Amino acid sequence: MHDTHLIHESDPGMAYRERQAWLALAALAAGYGPLFGALALGRPVFGRPIVTFLILLTVASVVRVVVLALGAWWLRRSRPGDAAQPIDERDRHIAQRAMMVGYICLMVWMILVGMVMPFHSEGLELVSAALFGLVTAEALRYTAVIAGYKRR
Repeated sequence: MHDTHLIHESDPGMAYRERQAWLALAALAAGYGPLFGALALGRPVFGRPIVTFLILLTVASVVRVVVLALGAWWLRRSRPGDAAQPIDERDRHIAQRAMMVGYICLMVWMILVGMVMPFHSEGLELVSAALFGLVTAEALRYTAVIAGYKRR
């Protein structure tokens, strides 16, 4: 039976770069999940909406960076041999494919935010939608990396 825990240390079949993708996906969820949840509630917590948005964005970004930094340290420490492996052709192919998937998602979101939404939205709604598009594109890219390693 295959263990489905994120970045499970005893899974010898999971490639190091797949572990990195799981970590990056977890960091996105930890940082930006609560931000988008709070924005969906629509009530300014710190007075004006822009102040609330900037504080929440700052906290989300710091959380993401801390999770990534600690996770990267843990990955390198727990599997130093894997961390030292150079990127091979398979890794490049998976990364290139994932980048294409993320880029397409990003372009769709930016067209939506920049060319469709301005006819009925403004201000923080546009900024929030653009940020959501960026985070969605990154999450899709990491998901494509994970899928690329699962397929092989």
